[in-house]
Amino acid sequence: MSEPLRRRTVTFIVRMWTEYLEQTPPAWRGEIELVGSGEKAHFREASDVVRFIAAHVSEAAARREDGQ
Repeated sequence: MSEPLRRRTVTFIVRMWTEYLEQTPPAWRGEIELVGSGEKAHFREASDVVRFIAAHVSEAAARREDGQ
């Protein structure tokens, strides 16, 4: 009999805002937070958000494979 799959959830909070620093159009800025650890990162580009999430999801997957 195979072992049932266990769900591992990683939750993030993303906050975004515009900054009007003498530029048109305004620049988007943001912060992403890993819920649980409180780790935060600030970003100026969406690709930074993707990298942050990818790194933490990969880390969670590695812990799962190690049995943690």
